[in-house]
Amino acid sequence: MKTKLEDILSDDSDLVYHYTTREAALEHILHDRKLRLSKLSRATDPFESLFGKNPLGVTANISEEEIHLLSWAMDMVDRERNIFKDSSWFVSFCMSQSNRPTDGKNPDIKDRLGFLKARMWDQYGQGFKGVCLAFSKSDLQKEAKSKSHWKCFCENLSYVPHHQLPMNDVQKACEKKKRLKDAYTFESFFDDRYQLLYFLKHQDFRDEDEWRICVTDEKVDNEYIFLDCGSALRAICYCHDHENQQMPELFPSAYIPLMKSHSETFEVPIIEIAWTERDISAFFMNPEKNFEHEEMLF
Repeated sequence: MKTKLEDILSDDSDLVYHYTTREAALEHILHDRKLRLSKLSRATDPFESLFGKNPLGVTANISEEEIHLLSWAMDMVDRERNIFKDSSWFVSFCMSQSNRPTDGKNPDIKDRLGFLKARMWDQYGQGFKGVCLAFSKSDLQKEAKSKSHWKCFCENLSYVPHHQLPMNDVQKACEKKKRLKDAYTFESFFDDRYQLLYFLKHQDFRDEDEWRICVTDEKVDNEYIFLDCGSALRAICYCHDHENQQMPELFPSAYIPLMKSHSETFEVPIIEIAWTERDISAFFMNPEKNFEHEEMLF
């Protein structure tokens, strides 16, 4: 089996978690072995959406003698805007907090693990009724970067307060163009700025601990593109009510056989999570052991 219990509890730094609906997970992602990437301009973060519609408005102080550089910079920003709006796709994951101490101390395991984020389950995991899929970050990145027809970026997001969200000062780009001349191409311009476009969010989103795959392809005009993910899957997580009267039948029992079938096909465990009034329980279910429950959290 690809994933052992100790792989998650001791060091899950290579694992990233994708929260989604049970239908999307069981009937599409796992069935098709593909993750869907959506247009970045459709992102729900208003800062990202506005950023795409009017990315980094030109505000640089450029002298009249350098007006040709301003014209060049405006052309670059226009192309950058078009790529962001029409030719950029992304898929998001969250990470565990392994490397982010809390109050100077390592977080409790129940606060650290990426598949135990209550707000993520509520917002992205169909109100605790969906599925969280664990993937190998390195395998996803390898697959995404193996495609020669698109340009791929895979990075953690940075979270900043509002006053640190960047405006578009193209003066640095103009200075580079003036110094490097034809050697400073649009590709150079874009490589200098892609992190501002794709990997920056307001600090209110910090607790998502997001890792993101972004791809650009100016030759494609699809609403969605797809990434093979079958070899990167490491676990299937879901929430079970365990007779919790306040959370009745979170995960319909009719979907359990299909989930177990996917677990056996991919040779990965199922992680069953039970939310109680004051605590969380999680159970590791190995298909090689007939899905016997092995308690994970102590």
